[in-house]
Amino acid sequence: MGQTLLIQNATAVLPDGVRQADVAMMGGQIARVGAPGKRLDPSGFETVIDAGGLALLPGVIDAHVHFRTPGGEHKEDWDTGSMAALAGGVTTVLDMPNTDPPTVSLEALGAKRKAVAERARVHYGLFMGATRDNLEQVLAADNIAGLKVYMGSSTGGLLVHEDGPLARIFERFPGTLAVHAEDEQIIQANSLKYRDAVAPGVHHLIRDHLSARRATERAIGLATRFDRPLHICHMSTAEELELVRAAADPRITCEVAPHHLVLTQEALDEMGTLAKMNPPLRTAADCDALWAGLAAGAIACVATDHAPHTLKEKAGSYWQAPSGVPGVQHMLPILLDAARRGRLSLERVAEVTAAGPARLFGIQGKGRIARGYDADLVLVDLTATRTVDRKDVLSKCGWTPYEGMTLTGWPVVTILDGQVVYERGAFPRRVAGREVRFG
Repeated sequence: MGQTLLIQNATAVLPDGVRQADVAMMGGQIARVGAPGKRLDPSGFETVIDAGGLALLPGVIDAHVHFRTPGGEHKEDWDTGSMAALAGGVTTVLDMPNTDPPTVSLEALGAKRKAVAERARVHYGLFMGATRDNLEQVLAADNIAGLKVYMGSSTGGLLVHEDGPLARIFERFPGTLAVHAEDEQIIQANSLKYRDAVAPGVHHLIRDHLSARRATERAIGLATRFDRPLHICHMSTAEELELVRAAADPRITCEVAPHHLVLTQEALDEMGTLAKMNPPLRTAADCDALWAGLAAGAIACVATDHAPHTLKEKAGSYWQAPSGVPGVQHMLPILLDAARRGRLSLERVAEVTAAGPARLFGIQGKGRIARGYDADLVLVDLTATRTVDRKDVLSKCGWTPYEGMTLTGWPVVTILDGQVVYERGAFPRRVAGREVRFG
């Protein structure tokens, strides 16, 4: 934390726009951002990086990951998940509660905090999960990212879909309600309807557009009724986006996952259960609508829903194979490639990966390249072109749904607390991640 670092001649994505700038870091914070056309004196700095030809962005905040601790360490842990994150320019993650045991009590939250603090190599925050009867435990918890509400069943046993418990949660929880918006009744009815199906392509029929729309509409209705902040996780359809837009309430927000931007439901036929996730992949028209909403500011952030499973687990039959895909290592390259293609501006990339999630969840000191903010940054080469290859995956699961995609724009240096922790495939220094503060 006491080291000093100066980045010179970077194309920096600053709160007031993109320009050449020097950025000085001291004591884990950004100490100074050089004025336009002015160079900062490099003398006295322990490390100086000439970033000519590189762009400097705030470190990415992935607001939706499953690093599988406790209970799923055979497919991910906070060592491997952190390394995958850092290689992807991600410096802060918010971890979900559907672990084993789930994070639904003060005891479970304390045990998870202890386990994560011992292993994390990125900064982190933790969600608690909602059950029908744990609201008092949640209300007594300190410094959580929010409350995750599974309105439809997914990985793990967390599920709250009855009217009474949902209304109590929305009425009493004052923080951000992060909702998995799929309708359980529709899922169960469609599961019965397609019970004899064996092809993975049935997944988007079981968890169909109506399931997503109805749950999102219900969640927005509850949030409006009780005047609560609502965040729709991993939005997948154009109809849901229109519901959020129609609500016209700044406290009702949504995120999109990279897989719902670049993969369509046809991938279930091509990749089988490797492309199975909840909610499922949708149509090309849905992808286009989500890209447009992202560019226009209707979607608050991009978050990976990084949910690794082993290849052996994913090789099961459609009904047996778990849902979820890894993504924390490849989100930023996917978005940088989109910027190159004109789908997003570079400023918008920084907004939806850093400033947006920091503001949305009230993460203190994160998300901007500005004096006094934490020195969590990423240098990217906007001209580097690489094809995603399984052998480069750092997540313990060892595979990626993006394999074979050729992307232009890759992280080359990741900085955590003002120290270089990832550089062109290597990890020169290990820095302990810290729990972020919310509010």
